[in-house]
Amino acid sequence: MNDLEHRFWEEKITTATMLREAAEEDTKLNLIAHLKPKLSIDGNMYCLLFGKDLQEGICGFGESMSKAVNSFYEDYHADLIIKKEIEK
Repeated sequence: MNDLEHRFWEEKITTATMLREAAEEDTKLNLIAHLKPKLSIDGNMYCLLFGKDLQEGICGFGESMSKAVNSFYEDYHADLIIKKEIEK
């Protein structure tokens, strides 16, 4: 493989990675838009809460809104896994 071919494939991989990351971010934001969790800020932490309280609801915390969204998304999926295990 020559240098030009190598750069072509490197760019193709970078583009595919960026598209995958953008799709993942869209999925997270669509979940937030659908569930409409309550947003609060406590000191330097953002909190997204869907449900009655922290014990029963789905929540995400982070020093930025992006980190709170990622945390919320992870908690949402962890909650789904737990519910599936309980149903077995």
